[in-house]
Order: sequence, then C-alpha cells, then structure tokens
Amino acid sequence: YTREVTELQLDDQMPLVKNLLNYIDEQNVRFHMPGHKGGKGFSTEFLKNLAGMDITEIPGSDNLHNPEGAIAEAQSLAAQAFEADHSYFLVNGSTCGIHAMIMAACPPGSKLLVPRNCHKSVWNALILGDIQPIYLQPGYDACRHIITQISPQQVEKALDNHPDAAGLILVHPNYYGMCSYIKEIAQIVHNRGKVLLVDEAHGAHFPFHPDLPPSASEAGADLWVQSAHKTLPAFTQTAYLHGREGRVDFSRVEEILRIFQSTSPSYILM
Repeated sequence: YTREVTELQLDDQMPLVKNLLNYIDEQNVRFHMPGHKGGKGFSTEFLKNLAGMDITEIPGSDNLHNPEGAIAEAQSLAAQAFEADHSYFLVNGSTCGIHAMIMAACPPGSKLLVPRNCHKSVWNALILGDIQPIYLQPGYDACRHIITQISPQQVEKALDNHPDAAGLILVHPNYYGMCSYIKEIAQIVHNRGKVLLVDEAHGAHFPFHPDLPPSASEAGADLWVQSAHKTLPAFTQTAYLHGREGRVDFSRVEEILRIFQSTSPSYILM
C-alpha cells in the first residue's frame, strides 16, 4: 500500500501525522506489529473504503454489545475458524479480553494460579476483581537469558497446595515465542474441575497450520484471548475472546465485556 501524496505540507501543528508519514517514506521492512505489515495483508478494496466504513450503530449496522445481524454472523464465523463455541470481537485489545476472561471465571475473593511472566493486564484484572494470585515462577534459560514457561509438575503441586483455586491462567506462547506443555497442563487443570484461561495473544495463527504448536482451542481451554493485530492482518487494538461451553457462564462473560469495551466500537477494527 503506497501513500499517494503529492504536495502535502505539514507544519509543526501536526507532529504526529508528520512523524507517521516520515516513517512510511523510509520504507522500512516491518518486523514489528501489527501483522498486516503496512497494509500488505489487506485488499485494495478494503483500504480504498476505510473512511467510508467508519460508521456507528445505525439501523442495519448491528451492535457489538447486542449483536443480532452482521456482527453476530461474523463472530459465529470466527468461532468456526478458531474452533470455539463462542467468539467475541474486541476493539480494546487483548487487555479487555483478559480482564473479562479473568473476572468472568473468578468470583471476588477467589484464587487464581498466575505465572510470574503474565502481561500487566492480568495484574490489573486481579486488582479490579479482588482476586488473589497464587504465583508460579517460570523456568529460566541461562544460555539465552530469558524466562521460559511453567511446567505441568508446578501446576499439579500448586493445585495440591491450593485446592480452592478457581483455575489457572497460562501464557501460551510467551513473549519470546516459547510454548508450554499446554495439553498436559489442561488435563491436570480439568481433572481437578478447574478452569483453564489462556493468554494466547501471540498465537492467533496457531490453529491454521498443523506444523505450528497446539493452540489453546486444541488443548481444550475454557477461555482464551488472542491479539489479532500481532500475527494476523488486522489493525492495532483488534483481538478475540474465545470460549468453550461447560465450565464458564457466558452470560457473565458478555456482561463484563459490556463493562470494559468501548460504547463506541470502531467498525474498521471489527
């Protein structure tokens, strides 16, 4: 996608626009997010009509907080693609989904097993939901000097010591791309009747090729969040919350999403 600007004069009153256009002109190879890589992942038709698609909840456009039409259909298709029973579009990023996931699964005053390498949105959700963390320290790779993952044995021991915990939140993959033994961990958690929540922010692409690591869905997670904008062709702030029936009250999930999501969700992001 090439910016078509012939004689655009930018003064000091537009520093952000000037900075962004200068970045485009540098023609950098984008190894950073978002996953559309400067628009390469979008169709020409989509890019050409961006401004026109920026609408609000008008008759016929549906409503993210009470979807019955096009949004409901799109979320249903997403659920099929990601092998979930329910899928929700998030326009406040994965942060919003992690808040909703944790607070829907864990009542106030409950406990949750939490690896120390979780995203800060997890800590914020624990504060907002009055939830007590039971910390698990991930391993450490001394050669690469990076944190790795928690083990199934750690999870089993933690549940032995805290049988009243609501469940576990797992980072899969972590922020270096390292994956956990998610299938074994899921079996341990579910054998105890607990919920498995997964921050799969960096793994939205996992379900789409058999050579990739197992996804949260494949492992049987109860709720999992993905950042679409990290590895898929999607704008910044776009994410998914997926869920599976059985251990989760989805009316509560939807109620909490209505609390945390913007009341003016962007149709472009959706």
